[in-house]
Amino acid sequence: MLRNGGYRLVTAGKHLCVYRLIAETVFVYLVAHGASNYPTTFKQLRKEENQ
Repeated sequence: MLRNGGYRLVTAGKHLCVYRLIAETVFVYLVAHGASNYPTTFKQLRKEENQ
């Protein structure tokens, strides 16, 4: 799901960041603790973005 949309994921300890590189700009979509329900949160963010 992430790669198909051009999204990238980076982890730092127990946290993760979902971002996209567009041209030369980094857009951060989500920063979350790995134990959170981040897949559901990210799906909701994508829905809002596509409206």
